[in-house]
Amino acid sequence: MEGNLTPSEQFEKDKAHFYNVLKQAFLMHVEKANDKIYASDHYKRVLLSENELIPRFSVYFYQLTVTFDHFRKLGEENVLDETLSFLDHIKDSTRTAINNANRFCEEKYIDYNLLHWLYVEALEQDEASILSLIDQDKKLLKCPIKKIIVLLANYRAVQELLIEFSDQPVETSETHESFDQLNANQGNGNRHQITRSQQVLITYYLVQLLGKKPTKGVSKYADALHTFLGLPYSQIRNSELYKKLLNPLTYSSAKATLINLNVVRTFFEKLDFAQALHLIDSDIETLRKSLDELS
Repeated sequence: MEGNLTPSEQFEKDKAHFYNVLKQAFLMHVEKANDKIYASDHYKRVLLSENELIPRFSVYFYQLTVTFDHFRKLGEENVLDETLSFLDHIKDSTRTAINNANRFCEEKYIDYNLLHWLYVEALEQDEASILSLIDQDKKLLKCPIKKIIVLLANYRAVQELLIEFSDQPVETSETHESFDQLNANQGNGNRHQITRSQQVLITYYLVQLLGKKPTKGVSKYADALHTFLGLPYSQIRNSELYKKLLNPLTYSSAKATLINLNVVRTFFEKLDFAQALHLIDSDIETLRKSLDELS
């Protein structure tokens, strides 16, 4: 810690630093841009949503921020200390995710629901390999308290700026859940949150079962999905959901798609939707054969 600052005082100092630096950078870039709206969207993504100092696909960091936000929303007097008191639990959950990911690397076919959804997101977006994700979480597990405070300070500064620069006064993280949900789901051993690609696949199969096949692109389906999920967008054709709907079975890597299909299958299995299961099983078999041929 700097001088005699308490952890909470250090957190506030670091947060103010990140807030000022990021805000100045954002405003400077937007000011000199020809298209202010485009520049605003771009730099909100580059400087804030995808801030390079925030490990977006880390199980450890995700649980850390969920815990922090839980106590912040409850109005606890010392949010940071309350969060740090749960570090042992967070570390145990992270080690479980790492162990399951190691199993995924070692075995050809396993229960895909055991692979943490954040790792699935990273695979889908070609952001990282499973081994690099495991390595990242292992390193974070060894971080001293000072480093954790810096990470949380940067995270909170980013969240405040996203809300400040947002057109809608809502929480900016689309993946955060309640602390109680997190604990309950981590405890049952098979937690899995539906990812964007999995939502697209569910839509894809529902559209097929309804006998509706797009003849001129998938704009209407993307529009409906954006509305249903409550997601803002500027142009449907440039949206991530539109691109995924165009090629739902090939947008991600074959391995990531196979993971997603198994998760989506579980979704329809709970509904006892035999027609959907037949379609999904056929696509799973096709993907498995293609992976076998490559191996």
